[in-house]
Amino acid sequence: MVIPHGYYNDMNISNDIGLLHLTEPLVFNDFVQPIKVASKIPEAGATVTTSGFGVDNDGYLAEHLLFIHQTTPGDFYCREIYQSYVDDSMWCSGDLDSSMEHRSTPGDSGGPVVFVDNGEPTLVGLVSWSYDDNDNGKTLLLYDVNTAVPYFKSWVEEKTESVSFCLYNGIG
Repeated sequence: MVIPHGYYNDMNISNDIGLLHLTEPLVFNDFVQPIKVASKIPEAGATVTTSGFGVDNDGYLAEHLLFIHQTTPGDFYCREIYQSYVDDSMWCSGDLDSSMEHRSTPGDSGGPVVFVDNGEPTLVGLVSWSYDDNDNGKTLLLYDVNTAVPYFKSWVEEKTESVSFCLYNGIG
């Protein structure tokens, strides 16, 4: 069952988060592991890892998981570029005018954005959207915009309070 956020706004893609209620428990192995949910977004200049099965360099959906390392520009620069399109439920990663090899791509949406905090991987975001500005024939690649997972921590706890598994994931 899918549990979408009740205030999702498809005009500005605000509150871009949902949960899946699985009918069977996950089996942890080398490829499936729990992750702790971050309590805050990393400071400007931090490195995050974004992953997904989006479009590869040849324009096809990836057959295997791809990842990129990005820096966080900070809230000021993100809001300076996107202005009112970015709200508190969002944050940016990447560098202005990064090549496509350093950007999330179509198909990555919903993929994790991870920050290593004191040696421990933490989930800080979910790939949400980006914007490419074509200025006089030159495409200016702007920041990637992610869902700010820490912003939704209480919502996740509310929706999963009867599921003890979430406490094991580090959410509680």
